[in-house]
Amino acid sequence: MEYGLLVAFAAIEILDGLPQSTRRRLLGQIGRLRFAPEQFSDYNDHDHIGRRVEVNIFANHCIHYWIDSADRQVKVMRITSADR
Repeated sequence: MEYGLLVAFAAIEILDGLPQSTRRRLLGQIGRLRFAPEQFSDYNDHDHIGRRVEVNIFANHCIHYWIDSADRQVKVMRITSADR
């Protein structure tokens, strides 16, 4: 079952600053999250309000997202370097 996809502006800013090849790879992975978001989670954390946030490590970056089951959307909140 396909989910909608929302990407926070902060994540877009990070993508915009990356080399084109890395940006393309990450965008492809973010697009794949729509089809099985729980399958791509490498680990999870919690945000400042206690909501479960999934983290997918891909192309030396961490994609932080949460699955909004009520709205059927994957919400990408931020992208960080996997080195941090």
